[in-house]
Parts: sequence; C-alpha cells; structure tokens
Amino acid sequence: MLDFKKKRKIKGILYSRFMIIVLVVIFIFFIRGVWDVYKKSSFSGYNKTIAEKRLNVLKNKKDSLVSKINKLKTQRGIEAKIRSKFGLVKEGEEVVFVINKDNKNPKINNPNYSIIRGWWSKFVGLF
Repeated sequence: MLDFKKKRKIKGILYSRFMIIVLVVIFIFFIRGVWDVYKKSSFSGYNKTIAEKRLNVLKNKKDSLVSKINKLKTQRGIEAKIRSKFGLVKEGEEVVFVINKDNKNPKINNPNYSIIRGWWSKFVGLF
C-alpha cells in the first residue's frame, strides 16, 4: 500500500500543471536551438552555392587567361596582338577598310538633334 501511495504521489507531481509548464518551457528552448541551427545550415548552404558559382567563374577566367598567355607565347600570337593593337602591316601587304552601311550619326537618326543643337548654338553664341 505504501508503494502505491508513493507511485501516486510521483504521478501527481509529474502530471501537475507546474511540471507541464516546465516541460513546455524546456521544449520551447530545444525548438529554438533547433531553429537556430536550421537557419545557420540554410545560410551556409546559400553561401556555399554562391562560392561554387564564383569558383566556376574564376576557373573559366583562369582558363581564358591561360589560353591567351599560351597564344601570346607563339610568334604568330605576338604578331596578331601587335597588328590588332597598333594597326601595323608587313611590307607588301595592303590594308582594306570595310565601311558599315548603317550610319550611326546622331544628326540623321534623331530628328530632335538639330533642334537641340541649334538652340544650344544660339545660346552659346550670345556669350
């Protein structure tokens, strides 16, 4: 009978409102900790994807630079770079200029250009 009363007293303490509130508070602290870990995990995963993308961009840039360096190590590559940069030609070669038919002149493409230009010229002409 004494053992039954002890068990009943223990059950009474464990199932009391106070103990349930204490367990709920502990549960809330555990949930908060798990949520913080989840946020950190998702943030680090996001940073990982950004870092991988940046690494791929840098690898592509490195490959491009290595190919350009290898091209410049040859005599033909050096000659091509000098020709493109300075517009030089060898003796006996001729230069051909190709003119694009699309006229990019702002005076022709913009009908308001002559009005603005004319007004501005008149204004500056006063001084």
